Amino acid sequence: MAGRLGNLKASIDSTRQQMLPIEFILIHDGVDAETDYELEEISRTYRTQLYKTTYLSPGLTRNVGLEKANTPWITFWDSDDIGYADKLVDAVKRSPTYVNIIMGGFETRLPSGTKKKNLPNLTRSFSSNFVNPGLWRFIFRKDRIGSIRFVSSKMGEDQIFLVELDILRQETLLVSEIFYCYFINSNTQLSNDKSAIREIAMSNQYITGLSIKKQICREYQKVIRLRMLITEIRHTKLKESFANPKKFVFIIGIKSFFRDFFLPMVVIIHYLIRQRIE
Repeated sequence: MAGRLGNLKASIDSTRQQMLPIEFILIHDGVDAETDYELEEISRTYRTQLYKTTYLSPGLTRNVGLEKANTPWITFWDSDDIGYADKLVDAVKRSPTYVNIIMGGFETRLPSGTKKKNLPNLTRSFSSNFVNPGLWRFIFRKDRIGSIRFVSSKMGEDQIFLVELDILRQETLLVSEIFYCYFINSNTQLSNDKSAIREIAMSNQYITGLSIKKQICREYQKVIRLRMLITEIRHTKLKESFANPKKFVFIIGIKSFFRDFFLPMVVIIHYLIRQRIE
């Protein structure tokens, strides 16, 4: 990430200028000398905590932050995106004492500068807003997380974390504010790493096991599994075969096609239509 930490620096700088009560914990995973030098400079300038790991795993890296954090609320940012700390602080201040999780909006930004906003629909249920469950749009009460930790998988580890939290049954506050700006189509993103994409299947199986064990909402399980499959299709050889249904079914297997793609697709379409009608 050397030379690409401008967004991280801007996020911290904005927070410090506004004198917001935010504690930054920087974790450098897969240490390289150039990035290490830049992060140490940022850490010295803004007096943040900085830890170094060699996990090569976003989930295990976040676990370090969870262990080191001493604040009542916690959120997770990536170094190449921009977080709006003032919106987070305001949401926490306005949240009732019984709330464990706050879910806000986010915007995506293309390299061209084009933005697209995604805000929670406050007139609908929490579950209906869960079609876009990006981890960075949530603020979590730390004591509610407890001993729950991220798994080592490079893809889908954030969704597993949300399932472990049994998030659909939590007291959650929806906030119509943009918490985060997510930059897409970056070459550094794990969605462009074929070895990471291959770990989606493992995450899928893990979620299925959790759902059976904890009797988690089946609709949510299918939403997450379908999202994972779509990601896999977009970034692997399945993408090339998707235009040919027979070849597509052959590649993933007939049983897998109906279990992991066709039936979840029917469920999610039905789910979205029902929510729109409501």
